[in-house]
Amino acid sequence: MFGVYVESFTSSVGYGAESSTMQMTLVEDPDKGIKLKHSLDGGTTLIDGFPKVGTVCQFAFEGFEFVGIFQRYSYSQSTGGNRYDVTFESPSKILGGVQVILSGFEGTGFWNNPIYPSNDWNFTSQLTNIYNPFGVKENYAWGGTFGYSDYNEAGFPVADNAQTSGLAAKGLLTMIEEISQSKYTYDNPNGPSTHTSVNSDDEELIGGPINYGDSKFVIDFGNLKTLVPDFFRLKGPTKSISSILQECCELIVHDYVTIIKPVYTQVQTGYSSGSITGFAPGVPQGQYQNVIRNGVVPTQYDRDDNVTGPVISFKYLDKSEQPQPGIVADLVAAAKLNGTLISANNGQEYADVVTQKMIIGDDATRVWEAGLEYLIPVYGKGHDGEWLVGAGFADDDLAPVLLPGGGIYYAHIMELRAAISGFDQWNVYHQLGAQYGYSNVGNTAFGSIAMAASSAMNGFLQNRVPGGAVLPGYNGDIHKKFIQQNHRESAGDNKKNPNQEKYDAVLNTANKFWGQTYFVLLPVEPGGLSNNIRYKNAFETENAWEITEAGWDPNFRIKDINGYSNDGALKACAGYYPSTESASKDFGGIEKTMPYTLPGSTTLVGTEIKVDKQIYWQKNPYSKNNNNPYDDVSAMVHITCPQVFEFDAQSTQKAAIDSLSTSSLAQYYGVPQNAPGFRGTRGVTLGSGTGDRGYEYKNVQDEDGKAIKARPVNYATLENEMMHMRYLPTVVRPFRVSIPQKSNRYSWGPWYRFSSRIGKAKVEKNSQLKPETFGSKALLDQAGNSLTYAGTANLYASESGSVDLAEFPQYNIADRFNTNGPYITKMDVSVGTGGITTKYQFSTWTRNFGKIAKYNIDRIAKANKDTIKAHKEGTYSAPSLGRNSSITAVQAHANAINPIDTNFMSGLQVPANTSASASHNQFGSSVWSMSTKNAASLQFSYARPVDFHGMTKPSYDFSFGCTPDQLFSPVGIRKVPNDGEGDPNNNIPADILPYVLEPTRGENIDEDADTSGGANHFYEGHMSPTSRDLDPYALGRNDPNMPARMKEFVKLDFGAVVMDDMEWLLAKNSAGEANNMHLGNNGNTIPDDVDEVRTFGLRGPLLLSGWGYDIMGHPVPGKKDGNFEPVNPAENRSSWKTGPVDLKWDDERQVWAGGLQFVEGILETEIKPADDAIDAPDTTGTMKVYRRTNKGAEMEWSEKDDHGEYGIITLTNRDPSLSVDPGAADYKIYTMAVRINQEWRVVYVSCDNFEAAGA
Repeated sequence: MFGVYVESFTSSVGYGAESSTMQMTLVEDPDKGIKLKHSLDGGTTLIDGFPKVGTVCQFAFEGFEFVGIFQRYSYSQSTGGNRYDVTFESPSKILGGVQVILSGFEGTGFWNNPIYPSNDWNFTSQLTNIYNPFGVKENYAWGGTFGYSDYNEAGFPVADNAQTSGLAAKGLLTMIEEISQSKYTYDNPNGPSTHTSVNSDDEELIGGPINYGDSKFVIDFGNLKTLVPDFFRLKGPTKSISSILQECCELIVHDYVTIIKPVYTQVQTGYSSGSITGFAPGVPQGQYQNVIRNGVVPTQYDRDDNVTGPVISFKYLDKSEQPQPGIVADLVAAAKLNGTLISANNGQEYADVVTQKMIIGDDATRVWEAGLEYLIPVYGKGHDGEWLVGAGFADDDLAPVLLPGGGIYYAHIMELRAAISGFDQWNVYHQLGAQYGYSNVGNTAFGSIAMAASSAMNGFLQNRVPGGAVLPGYNGDIHKKFIQQNHRESAGDNKKNPNQEKYDAVLNTANKFWGQTYFVLLPVEPGGLSNNIRYKNAFETENAWEITEAGWDPNFRIKDINGYSNDGALKACAGYYPSTESASKDFGGIEKTMPYTLPGSTTLVGTEIKVDKQIYWQKNPYSKNNNNPYDDVSAMVHITCPQVFEFDAQSTQKAAIDSLSTSSLAQYYGVPQNAPGFRGTRGVTLGSGTGDRGYEYKNVQDEDGKAIKARPVNYATLENEMMHMRYLPTVVRPFRVSIPQKSNRYSWGPWYRFSSRIGKAKVEKNSQLKPETFGSKALLDQAGNSLTYAGTANLYASESGSVDLAEFPQYNIADRFNTNGPYITKMDVSVGTGGITTKYQFSTWTRNFGKIAKYNIDRIAKANKDTIKAHKEGTYSAPSLGRNSSITAVQAHANAINPIDTNFMSGLQVPANTSASASHNQFGSSVWSMSTKNAASLQFSYARPVDFHGMTKPSYDFSFGCTPDQLFSPVGIRKVPNDGEGDPNNNIPADILPYVLEPTRGENIDEDADTSGGANHFYEGHMSPTSRDLDPYALGRNDPNMPARMKEFVKLDFGAVVMDDMEWLLAKNSAGEANNMHLGNNGNTIPDDVDEVRTFGLRGPLLLSGWGYDIMGHPVPGKKDGNFEPVNPAENRSSWKTGPVDLKWDDERQVWAGGLQFVEGILETEIKPADDAIDAPDTTGTMKVYRRTNKGAEMEWSEKDDHGEYGIITLTNRDPSLSVDPGAADYKIYTMAVRINQEWRVVYVSCDNFEAAGA
């Protein structure tokens, strides 16, 4: 070594971060020219003395080799020669100083460019021994992508990913290797940064080789990359290479020894004999062998000047199994036989290990699923704090209601429904109950129309009077009954009406508790209270099973991840039976529904619920009469659920009429069975028999493809919405309730294992061991067994000692004897007079799987938890089926089930001044309250007394009102108007409502057309707009007689309107879609195939009330001085001028006109005197119509515009003294005409001879 003799050497193995060492004694013999020399490049050029401390050197002798860093030397001199004690170390300590960035810094300096930070400066190799695999994968400037490192909460992937390729496939170990080999560079657009290392292309190295002294290293992890499991990750932000190695080896139950790979030199060992393929026959060829040349190991480079060696590598020592016993004894025995044994020192020690282990899991949890039979209705608490418990769920069952004074009032469930329907409905409920008995209120025959007189009902059911006529609000007797009842229930004029207080209490119970709060019976332990409750101390008790936030559900009944805790345990929930054809439900009170599955195929509508923590206990009085130990006590817990409604007969059948058979209704009201129109009330589908009277829907077929024919219904059915005593739907109980519980006496497990039952025992409680941690009981069982297996060992005798052999070394440090023996921990080799001696030291170990077992369990648990979290954060949550609370759900029900009926509009004057004010009178400032009302409950408004301008009278005396028919009237409009007379010969009936008819052409007394207006101005040449020109639906826009401008009149701003007949509505349009009454579904236009529209118009004569100016220009209402009286009439409508609007019907144009038609123009032909003013008018005069026309920048008086001339009219002159001849004048004769009695009469005409003598 270094050109001198090796007298002896000793080598000790260093495990993990500890360095292996080799100490050797070197001897010079100057007399023979044996002096210290070394070569820096392994060549023939030698340098005297040692190389620099810190230089990598290698040494090999027989089976032994060591490559390390020249650490130190010492010198001694004696008669035997010059001796040097030299020490070499493996590079283990160096690796503790190489830092690896796993997260948190991708290499970009955030300093100069906060808006575009990727363009800022980069940290690559300004310092050595800092590796950034995270940055290589994430830094955009280096070719990375955000998130490409796959770093997560568990850390950076260590092993390569065989499922991908390229950079994405490389794990941490591979990345560190390649960074040390200078495979990653950054081509800085501004040139290399200061202090960075660069390659031959002037690119900055990202990392680069490991630097130590004058040496540079690359690293090779060898087969560790395949030994670590592919799921293993390491957390950042930084770790040293030593700590990375340590964690990897602990996981796989290995130890490691750091080495440097030796460098081999090819040397010739001789020549071949005979021929070698490819060479000349008979010519000996050189033979070569790779050998380790002792001395300095130079740094190696590739053609791009990148460092390729020395290479730091590792030996991995598998400690997962005990060494095979007896190997050392066999070695000693063999050495004795061979005569090489010098000495042996070995023995055994009994290992003190755990051979028996039991693991107890976390506290047990469960989910108790209760059915309908386990639910008890609860309606809050009384003033004494006791729960108010109901007796049942049917409409006739009673619910306790807490009154303001503390008393308890027992209301029927039907009364709760009436209260939620509104105060008026609740009053009607009691009116009907008092009159017919409360048990009859739920009968559909006793709706609000039950209070109508029999005579009125007879007329209604026989289609002789409209349905509104029988509504109780119009009936004075009903008002009288309301006043009497209100008086009976009133406590006095100066006290609050207890009727209102009772209603408020009932409504509060219905809104807060009905269908929402229950007691749920819980399972109990056998043995009574003493085995279900224990005292924690003198004051506190604890239940054997308590209520918890979430519990393990092996059935996973909720198919929505949001129904589970972050650990995967089921939260408290309830499931409602879904809607069916016979029972429709509204889940509007549920904020978010979740699928709740039952065994089989049924899926309930699930939701989270609130469960109180307290459990209520009571002894069962009958427990002594049976042998069932579980019946001694009962346990209950209070829960709160959302309010879910069901549409039963009271809410879906809106009228008593529509829910009863013909015979029962007729019998109740005494209606004859053969009453006209009283044929049936349900629109029942008929057969095809000839005797069936009904309507056939041509566009609706049955299963056999035949047109469906239906029986006509009574008109009562069509008006039932305003005649029924309507209730909100009833509430329904949850079909299933799932309540999580946690045990204070039971735990999951246990798991146990033993290798021997005579060794040390250990018991652990592990809160991580529960099914929700792993997602199943099967995985929990595997985890529990794995931990017990990892925590036990076999009883054995550990072996240690040393062996001295008179032979060359056959092993190296960290090698195993005979493959399966103990590892060699130290070697001594020396040369003496007796020859070579080699001493081996060894020891065995105790295996430990605990780390990988714990890591696996943590990994599985975290993966399960992360999966749940990801589902919760990423799951699309369907919108709620309703609103945010049961109260708003009730309000929505009230709108849907009890629509606001506008069958009566009412109002009254409300003074704007206080009653003590002098201006508090009917002529003072006031506002007017107007609203639409349901005539079924007018008594609640009109029968109440009010203070009105100092007078106290029923509000009826000061109210005004009417039904809508007094303001509106039906109107029909056709695309092609007809006379509406029908055609009996072709079975076409006459119109039953007024239609807009076709305008007629104007004719004079000679039956000649006297109007020839321009075709492009108004329909068929009229001088003013006709009903066709003013058609708001533009049905005739494509009529050739319509002005051209009307063809563009397509888009409308209307909503829905009744069009054509039922066959049209049931048919498809040209696009194959269903026809629709709403124009928004038809491109905001009337479809071309529609022939008529049926709508409402204002009813005439119109009644108008208001303020303004009279025909003389004076203000009204007003004084003679020209001012309004009152000064601001808008503040008092009682002063307004009121009367009918005077409009005139124009039968030619088919319009209601506000006045006569006036036109002006130029006289075209002579007006001759009438022969007789009555019977012989002159009709020879004609006038060309002129109008002011917009032409360019100003208005002109002209006979035409862009659409053509305005036309010519024929004048009818009934004045025997009037004659005008335009031919007699050299100027145009100005003329004015008016349409009177369907003739054009001259109003004014210029003279034709004003320049003549005497003119």
